[in-house]
Amino acid sequence: MADDCTLPLVAVNNEYCATTDKPLGKQPVMLLYQDPAGVAPDLITVGTPDTRLATLQAALTATSNGGADKLFVIKNLAGGTVPAPTDTTLSGNDVPYGGTRITDRSRTMSARIDFLTPSNNTALNQLTARQKPVRTWEVDEEGLVFGPYENSTIVVGGIQKAGIGGAPTHRPITVTTRGIDEAPFAAAPLVGIQGIVNA
Repeated sequence: MADDCTLPLVAVNNEYCATTDKPLGKQPVMLLYQDPAGVAPDLITVGTPDTRLATLQAALTATSNGGADKLFVIKNLAGGTVPAPTDTTLSGNDVPYGGTRITDRSRTMSARIDFLTPSNNTALNQLTARQKPVRTWEVDEEGLVFGPYENSTIVVGGIQKAGIGGAPTHRPITVTTRGIDEAPFAAAPLVGIQGIVNA
């Protein structure tokens, strides 16, 4: 991050009917994750032609860097939300001139993982037991990719059965990331991302 004292003022053009930048989606539906020791693929920069899907597909089968470059995906997230982050601040007499200064920020994405099978239930157990930070990307229902978020933690809860007429049998997932800056996100949907699968 740049020196805070030298950052210039910038314009924020958040017009709903803008011809280039479009409003963001509302629901995270997919999670990508990777060992933080790996090299993060660029899933944000939209080129001409757009090669992000090929980059993602290559990362899903990567064996380089001792396997750390490999990406994994959890699809079919339902009920996904990202509430306002929790800020840790200093204020009043702790800040010169009595303003408020952010010293840390924690953001959480929560959802449920639907369509469980015995094999992916076992994989989720191992992912939770691993208890190490990962690098993550979120994908919303519009196909926009957000990330990478560094040093994320993934916690998968136990199986929940909502009863007849309720939500499918599922496991809740919570992804927490610390950092004041929001991660970058793509200017255009990643076409075809809904069809990706783990290698």
